[in-house]
Amino acid sequence: MKQSFAIVILLHAAITAVAFNMAIFSGWDNLIERSPNIFIARRPVVVPSAAIESTNRSKITATVDGVTLCPIEIIFSLKGTAKPGPAQLLLIDSFQRGGVSPHQGELFLVCADNCEADNATNSIYHAAEDYRIVVIGPDNQSAAWTNALAGKPVRKQVKYVLKYRLDTLNEELTRDQAEKQRVEAGLKEL
Repeated sequence: MKQSFAIVILLHAAITAVAFNMAIFSGWDNLIERSPNIFIARRPVVVPSAAIESTNRSKITATVDGVTLCPIEIIFSLKGTAKPGPAQLLLIDSFQRGGVSPHQGELFLVCADNCEADNATNSIYHAAEDYRIVVIGPDNQSAAWTNALAGKPVRKQVKYVLKYRLDTLNEELTRDQAEKQRVEAGLKEL
């Protein structure tokens, strides 16, 4: 009961903070500059043990007023104090409606606005605006991302991720367009 109450209080405070921090996208340079933490993470298929209480219940599956706190695993930190390992991410309901929310097993880039320490091993990151999360795609090579980004300046790292995502989107659009044409042709035939 105390834990549920604490989660509701935490989410209420986060919602209030998010409401005052919502901003219009003003460009990648500005976003990189004003984001204290930028990292690549994934939504784990299995919740990390650091995010599980002794009762074997996840500490982080609460949704209040369209805000969800979900488990993530930080893979690689581009900027800030984020360390690889389990953490939590505050997602706004608009992500889930707009299809921006990363699914379990997917990698994504996060430009986190701020961070609250839940404990020494499990921080809570806020990414209120939808442009603060860029879904990269299925996590089939986490180590490859770490190797490709290591040692590069933050702007080059973000540019590398954005280029990869754009290439992926272009491939998906080409496949979707071909499917659309087949379906349209089928409708005309029938």
